[in-house]
Amino acid sequence: LSSEGSIPFLLTSHDGLYYVGVALAGTACLTGGLMDVLIAKCEGVSTPVLVNCAAVSGLIIIVSACQVLQGCRVLSSDIAKISWADWIILIGLALSSLLAFTSMTLALKLISPNLVSSLRTVELILAYGVQALVTKESPDIWSCFGGGLILSGVLMLTFQDKISEIFSVIHVSPYNGFYQTIPAQYGYQRIGD
Repeated sequence: LSSEGSIPFLLTSHDGLYYVGVALAGTACLTGGLMDVLIAKCEGVSTPVLVNCAAVSGLIIIVSACQVLQGCRVLSSDIAKISWADWIILIGLALSSLLAFTSMTLALKLISPNLVSSLRTVELILAYGVQALVTKESPDIWSCFGGGLILSGVLMLTFQDKISEIFSVIHVSPYNGFYQTIPAQYGYQRIGD
């Protein structure tokens, strides 16, 4: 890090596109959280309908973007110039995205949106493993430390009911010198009740 301190070094070492990327990632987090809650609220809508709605919306966005963006070869005569390796990557990306969204939609119908979104952060830790396998680059120590913090936070959120039950114990003393431990879920009770 620089001798001036770590914060100025972190803020000045990036170009303008870095901040655009950070803004887009923040937007993705906000809209992803909104999507989690909205899917959980769609109790009467089946999972295939929700997944197909998202897939059709994505297809409309891609077709529209290909008309506007330069260098888009999918909907042009240049489609034949796309290599087989790129096609395999595109098909793998489409299938894995569809499977991930379907699984997430099913999960949101079964468990809390908070738990689903916290479990989705584990994908960062899994991405480290995939990165190590595909690019042969191991994550640095700070990334591993951050992954450990994420994993501990996810585990705490997953077991929050059990953790709060453990730490919410009430000691009742109806008689002088006599203590009885009662879990908070039962509230305050008299010994004779």
